[in-house]
Amino acid sequence: MEDNNNYYVDTDVYSNFLLKIAERIDSVRGWFTANRSKWEWLIEWLIENPTPPFGMMQGNVKFSKKRSFMGMSSLKHGN
Repeated sequence: MEDNNNYYVDTDVYSNFLLKIAERIDSVRGWFTANRSKWEWLIEWLIENPTPPFGMMQGNVKFSKKRSFMGMSSLKHGN
């Protein structure tokens, strides 16, 4: 997840999901407590990026990744 922190949508969605799970499941909360150094960067990211970037990019953070949908371009071109 940290490798994709340049992409606002991915980081925002995944972090919200993980935090909701940690709130509800004791073992996940325990992992977060025991492994703070592995996710501490996320706190800083959330502080620095409270809202989506204006336009497609803000600083080093892009709104989202370009997606490729399972070879759809090859189907489109008849390959």
